[in-house]
Amino acid sequence: MPSFLTDAPQEVLFDWLKRRVQIPWTTNFWSFGLVADGALRLVVGYERDNGASCWMHVAIDHPRYVTRQAVRFAFRYPFEIRGLNVVFAMVPSCNSRALALNSRLGFETVLEAPDADPRGALVIMQMRREQCRWISKGAR
Repeated sequence: MPSFLTDAPQEVLFDWLKRRVQIPWTTNFWSFGLVADGALRLVVGYERDNGASCWMHVAIDHPRYVTRQAVRFAFRYPFEIRGLNVVFAMVPSCNSRALALNSRLGFETVLEAPDADPRGALVIMQMRREQCRWISKGAR
């Protein structure tokens, strides 16, 4: 049965995430992982929390690990625990699977910056707390 890993050293979770999404280390970083079948399978990381918004990064081994429970857990941290208003995601335009997943989760594209990624455009997406269907109604 999958379990959430919230007390692991942040460097361990960051390294797993960085190998998959190439983000730079920041001291303002928090993450959690999902362990299944004895291995780390999913990591969600948050950075640049300014009290109103943050950036979210996600890496998964296989789509089957993107469960409702994991998604609820992922949005609970920024919106219910931190009380933020907006979560941002930055996705290269060539990553159609990540763009589709983010759209299904409820993210909306706010900017597409041509030539901002070595492989093409960079897509900036956002999810506002009041639009997030993954958190309790009282947290909106």
